[in-house]
Amino acid sequence: MRYIYANYLNDFDWFFKVDDDSYVVVENMRKLLNRYNSTDHHYFGYKWEHELWTGFHSGGAGYVLSRTTFKLLVDSLSNRNVCAEGWAEDVEVGRCLHNLGINPEVVKENGTNLFFPVHVTEYKMMGKVEEEKVNSNLISMHYLNPKEMRLIDFFIYRFRLEPT
Repeated sequence: MRYIYANYLNDFDWFFKVDDDSYVVVENMRKLLNRYNSTDHHYFGYKWEHELWTGFHSGGAGYVLSRTTFKLLVDSLSNRNVCAEGWAEDVEVGRCLHNLGINPEVVKENGTNLFFPVHVTEYKMMGKVEEEKVNSNLISMHYLNPKEMRLIDFFIYRFRLEPT
């Protein structure tokens, strides 16, 4: 984070942390972020509600920070009264942001999360109802292998039905 802060802070409006076993639909993220101002504090992602009573966003599925929030976070990292070191980066980022007065914002469309923190085949195991489907504006899916990522990419960007 400090490297990105030192070298790229003023080059971008938004900063996205995601694991390398996640697939991201960048166009959908752009569509989401166009609704918000990066000069305001924002912290988007899939909200887990264990570990912190205010919750934190899944680092695997990714979380998005506005430039203003990213700057405040990095400026506060060395203050151990605000940001402690812990076992999981996503939990500690959530704790630090909470201590700074910024809590997770949940982004849903039609009641469906846009960030998937688990493999899509395990979504029902998270207690989701049968009627809840994957939203076409989905931003990220976690725990995918490279073969699955290529398949998803094919269906999103190359597969076309021919008119009959």
